[in-house]
Amino acid sequence: LLFAYPGVGLSGPPVVRTSFSALADRTAGLMDAIGLRRADVLGWSMGGFVAQQLGARHPERVRRLVLAGTNPGGPATVLGPRADQR
Repeated sequence: LLFAYPGVGLSGPPVVRTSFSALADRTAGLMDAIGLRRADVLGWSMGGFVAQQLGARHPERVRRLVLAGTNPGGPATVLGPRADQR
């Protein structure tokens, strides 16, 4: 299952402010809505931030967690040279 976060892509009106923890809670809510008790979760890029929060906030929902092309976030994050980020 692949989905867009609220306000991302064509998923509806833009969300003015949100957080990775709020997106993790919305993800858990989606899992409830479709009857998915536990899942193997792959978080890529920004999804990795959300996946980490999902695992921390809702550990009973995550069977396996795979993080790809992401980082831990927060003030200690090192993103690399600007040219690479572009």
